[in-house]
Order: sequence, then structure tokens, then C-alpha cells
Amino acid sequence: MKKTARSIEKVVVSESSSYEQDDSNSSQRDSDEELPLTDEIIYPGLILNGDYVLIKKIGYGNNAGVWMTYKISTKSYFAIKIQDYQCYDDGCREIKILKKVAEFMEKNKSHKTYCINMLECFKYSEEHNDSVIFVCSVYDLYAGSINTPISTGVHKYGLPINVVKKITKQLLTALSVLHNELNVIHTDIKPENILLKGVPTVHNKIIKMFEETKFHEKYDVLAVKFSRNPKKFNEKRNMLALACVANLEIIEDAFICRPTTLSDEEEEDSGSHIEGEEDDFEDVINKSESEEAPASTKLNKRSQSVDDLPEFLDYKVSHSLEEFYDHESVINNKKKTTDHKVILDEKYINDCEIAVTDFGNSYFYDRRTKNEIQDRRYRAPEIVLNHKYGYSCDIWSVGCVVFELLTGFTLFSVYDSPLSKDIHHLFLMEKMLGPLPLNMKKSSSRAKFLFDAKNNYSIKNVDDFDMVSIYDRLVKQFLFSKADALKCSDFILAMLKYSPARRPTASEMLKHEWLKNI
Repeated sequence: MKKTARSIEKVVVSESSSYEQDDSNSSQRDSDEELPLTDEIIYPGLILNGDYVLIKKIGYGNNAGVWMTYKISTKSYFAIKIQDYQCYDDGCREIKILKKVAEFMEKNKSHKTYCINMLECFKYSEEHNDSVIFVCSVYDLYAGSINTPISTGVHKYGLPINVVKKITKQLLTALSVLHNELNVIHTDIKPENILLKGVPTVHNKIIKMFEETKFHEKYDVLAVKFSRNPKKFNEKRNMLALACVANLEIIEDAFICRPTTLSDEEEEDSGSHIEGEEDDFEDVINKSESEEAPASTKLNKRSQSVDDLPEFLDYKVSHSLEEFYDHESVINNKKKTTDHKVILDEKYINDCEIAVTDFGNSYFYDRRTKNEIQDRRYRAPEIVLNHKYGYSCDIWSVGCVVFELLTGFTLFSVYDSPLSKDIHHLFLMEKMLGPLPLNMKKSSSRAKFLFDAKNNYSIKNVDDFDMVSIYDRLVKQFLFSKADALKCSDFILAMLKYSPARRPTASEMLKHEWLKNI
């Protein structure tokens, strides 16, 4: 979050001060109460839309933050996503898609969609500063993303196969709805964007501590006392909220969802759209697109994480990339690990119910962006090659996610040198899946930067290498039984077909043998 020059003073409430005192005690109040000094626009204790008290940040994204919030009017707790103001347009587009999802869920209550349900949305801007606008959306609280239990604790070497099957079936059901009913491509399917239903201990701890502040009782007193003075009521209410959340910062952040370090952390924003797209949010007129960056030496026309530079064309040195990756050693240390921490109650794992979230990078099919999409680790080959893409790019991501849920390790985790991330990515694809189809290579607008036309379009500047199958990795590195490895790899490989046209749909994958009886 970028900072602003605006300051809020520190709250210091003495034992003798009271929110019930009258104006005659103002001098005493002023000496005892200060507002905390911060440069943040969004901060704990802020009240949004006159109703939502921000209690504690429980999730971080590259372009948004997620807060636990207390809704004053209903005395209940929710999660609120606050889009960074620099990404206003993305926030507006996300709201538009979420409204479609919510409408579908309302009309089809008897069917599980396994998508996040937006309960409310609004805009927030500081008083006297309308140029900085935050798009806010409200949701039920969840236990956190599935990424957390596979990153640390008892499940960091993979979830039980039956649990992975349940998650996968629900994930494919969600995509079937998005693709077939709503014409939406998610473009950002990954463990961080798959929420688990449940209530972690840390959430209960936060709620308990907030309840102990007696916020609502004090709020009701203020509402009566200053019923004829709205300005004074708002001032006192705001200070009450700040005071009541002050001690919550001490709660450990063990279950707070933070963004993992992405391979393309410095990627450019991929927000420009196909001509004709118009995003709106309520009655707000969408702001104009940012001006294009000045011309540079890069030869690619789209916004992408690896620029196509002229010097790449003349580079002649060949490298062996085998030494950078270990596809042989046993890396499943489940039996030897001392990390037995239970991150989430096992009932939320074994009887899991998920919700696909974060539609900030999603697009309606006929308005999809021309720029690069998807997190590097789950990016389909057609995106790397700058081919046209469709719903099937989400299916590729599911294949990558299933491998990760089974093993705790990312399938395509690339280095950025020597050469580029795209070269490493293509190397890993061909290492585990075999050669890309020749027609896909030749027809890529990036072919001369990625492939050697004089050597049958092999990956540019990469020495020859031997394949290792996903099946072999599951058996040798992750210690799966041969029977389980065969079934799991068969399911994963069905979604990792290079040709988007040959990749099964979400509805077709739901009929796969691996998901029967789930």
C-alpha cells in the first residue's frame, strides 16, 4: 500500500478517560487521548461505509489486502477485500464479475458453485481526497487458503489423496460454472486463491479480544448521547474503534495469508483489454487507461514478464539447465520431519469445502486481455508462446495445482538465469511432458526469441536433455506407490496437454475415472 501524507494521531486512552464524558471535560480528554501517527490510508480501526470496523489484516495480495471486519449494524464479522487504489480499474472489473457470480448463486441455490460469494460492495475515499478511490467488497470469513497447510506443518509434503480429489472436484465444478454459465476465464487459479471453509483458532482469538473491548456497548452509549450531534458522534465513534483494535496487533500472524514470492514478482500490470471493453462500478465512470510507457528497445507488443530484446537474437552460448533442477532425489521427508504443527483443524481438511476467490485478474471471454496472464508457476504454454487463449488455460493451472496439493512442491518452479524465465519454463515443460508440438513453436510470434529454427526448433541456447516423467517423480521423489502414481499422473497429464484444443474442459474432467466415488 502506498502511503499518503495524511496523518492520524496515536490513540492513548487513560483509565480515567471515558467515551461517555461530556464536552465540559474536553480539556482532560484532549490531554489523555491522541490519535496514532501513521501514514497509511487504510489502517486498523478505520470505519468504512459507516458500518465496517477494520479489525486486523488477515490476507495480503499483490494488489489488495483482506481484513477481518466487524459490521456494526448486524454485530457480526466478515472479511473485506480492499483493492489498492492504483488498481482501481481491476477492482471495478472484479466487482462486475463477482456480481454475475452472486446472481448465478442466488438463482441456483440448490447447486454448489464453490465460488466466493460477494455480499456487498462499495467505494471508499478519504474526505477531501476523491482522487484516491478504493474498491471494497465484503465476504464471509474463511479459514484461509489451501496454500497455508501445504506450506508448513503436518501437510507440507502433500495432502491425502482423497482430500486432493475432493478439492479438485470442487475446483473443477467452480470452473465449469465460470466457463459454461458465466463465460468467465479466471486466469489465476493457484492454491492461494482456493479458500477453505472453516474458522481457524487465530480468528476466534481476534474475535474474542475484540468482544472483550465492549465496543458495541460503548457504541450504543455514544449513539444515544450524541444523537443530535452527528459530527461529534462520528468523531467519538472513530476514536472508540481505534482504541478497541489497538491491542489486537499483538496477535500472532501464524495463519495470516501472505503472498508467496512469485517468479514474476516484477511483472507489469496486465490490465489492458481487447478493444470494446468497458468496466463500470455502480454509477462510477471508469477512469481512463494509464498512458502507455515510452517506446523502448523491446520488440514485444504485449505486456509480458520477459521482454523480447534484440540482444537475445544474437546470443550464441549454450547452457545445460539440468544442473539447476533436481528431479531424482527423494524430497518427501514426511516420515523424518519434525514439523508436526497443526495449522488448521483436521476436520476442515478432511471434510473440506472450498471457494475459488480473487477475480481481480479474471475476464469475460469476449473481453479478455491481450497481455500476459497467469501466475508464472501455473502459466499455460499458449501464454508463454503468445498464442490465443481461452478457458483451457485455467485447466492447465488445475493440473499444476493438483500436483502441488499431492506433493507440497510446485511443478514448474523456474530460475531466471542463465537465459530467461521463459526459457527455463519451456525447458521444464519439455523435461517432464516431452517436446512441444512443432506447429506451436513455429507459429509463435516469439519463436525467434525462444527456439532455434536451425536445430529443429529446439529450445534456444539449451543443451540436449533427457526426460523425466511426472509418474517417475511421484514414485522416486515423493514415494507414491506405483498404483497411486499411475492414477494421479494420468489425471494430471490429461490437463497438461500442450494444445489448448485437446485439453479437456472442466465438465469433461469431472467425469474422469480419478474423481469417481468422490
